[in-house]
Amino acid sequence: MHPKPKANDLAGSLTKQDLHNMEERLIEKMRDMQTEVLHAFHNWARPSEIKSRAHGANIAGLEERISLLEERLNEIGRGPKHQ
Repeated sequence: MHPKPKANDLAGSLTKQDLHNMEERLIEKMRDMQTEVLHAFHNWARPSEIKSRAHGANIAGLEERISLLEERLNEIGRGPKHQ
């Protein structure tokens, strides 16, 4: 059985190419994690965005109905001689 190499021994045996390869793998892993986070956020936000659009359309419809009711109330308030 071989003893585990110590951190200092391991660092001394790494070449610049080894370090470069480790850096490249680390960067790739970080990009993969970033992509996963962005996908998860998009999947969470999409239903909220759809609901928000639907609420906006409902509000626009209600505003139009309120406007029509205000016009009608104004006509009623003026009485029959102004119609």
